[in-house]
Amino acid sequence: MFGLIEIKPGTFRGNLVNEVDINEYIKSYSLKTNTRWCVESSKMSTRFVCRKIFKCHHSSFHKKTPKENNKGKSKNNLYVKDGLPAVISIQNDHNHKVVSEEALSYLRPTKGLNIQFEAYFNSGLGTVNCISYRFYLSKNNNTLTVRYWYDEWKKLNLGPHSGIGFNKILEEKMYEYEKNNIIVKFQEDPFAITIITPIMQRAHNLKFAKDNAFVDSTASYDSQITFMLTACGIGAVPLAVMITKGQSLDDYIAVFKLLKEAVPLAFCSQGYRLQFLTDDSEAERQALQYVWPNSKSLLCRFHICQSVWCGLFEKKNTILILKIQKYYMENFKHNMIFQAYFFITYL
Repeated sequence: MFGLIEIKPGTFRGNLVNEVDINEYIKSYSLKTNTRWCVESSKMSTRFVCRKIFKCHHSSFHKKTPKENNKGKSKNNLYVKDGLPAVISIQNDHNHKVVSEEALSYLRPTKGLNIQFEAYFNSGLGTVNCISYRFYLSKNNNTLTVRYWYDEWKKLNLGPHSGIGFNKILEEKMYEYEKNNIIVKFQEDPFAITIITPIMQRAHNLKFAKDNAFVDSTASYDSQITFMLTACGIGAVPLAVMITKGQSLDDYIAVFKLLKEAVPLAFCSQGYRLQFLTDDSEAERQALQYVWPNSKSLLCRFHICQSVWCGLFEKKNTILILKIQKYYMENFKHNMIFQAYFFITYL
């Protein structure tokens, strides 16, 4: 694209005639050498069309002497007459590694790369999958940049995490959800969303869906996500995904009522679960009892063992020897499992 002639080591004559040519040359040179260049100064005068000084973003700029700056600027210069008015001086003595993972991470994304990532997001890929995929194609992808692109894409296509914009986007997508047989129920005050996909609707028709259900919540950004699952021969099957602003009693009651409204004949047409297994969240347990009064709430064995294990490590209990702590823990687990087995056998 550009014709260059080396007149001395590190100095070239080229057919760059304006500022656009200079910028295009810098872009192509940066891509070929895995470097990044910033404009130190840009001047206009009657002696030349454009004069730009670039420096590597890792180093500082060193001024040249007036004598060096005046070389080859005459209108009668042979290179100028031959159509090579530009003087390009390159110093490749970087004080850092050019080809390294850290150096490549500081490079600006190439033009159009964000469009490729938007195509990945539209196909359903998240930030982690996108970064893992692009790692094999190009190593100059900054993780923070990809996350920024993903956040911007979410605002445009999914709206903000909460507020008026979120509700507007959700209402616009309701037709698409219904078209794909996805049940989505939501209310604004208190903010609550219940999502039931076709697989979850099928799970409600299974025979064992009326026995036990597992309910657990986790925090994500400024909202709480609650999962309800049931057990079957292949493992855990989801029954519903619920989103709330917090973990208060009112939040849980609102989202559980939406689930009851969305699937009136839930839990194998029984309408309620025999038993709900939860952690020690009092608000969650009370809300389940309020919405489904015929169901029983049981504590999850994992959370019971977790509480016992934390209690063994508390200084006030003066159990400081790790072997003794493990001994108590193993005995507790054994007795708990034995009692549960005896209870089931007795029944």
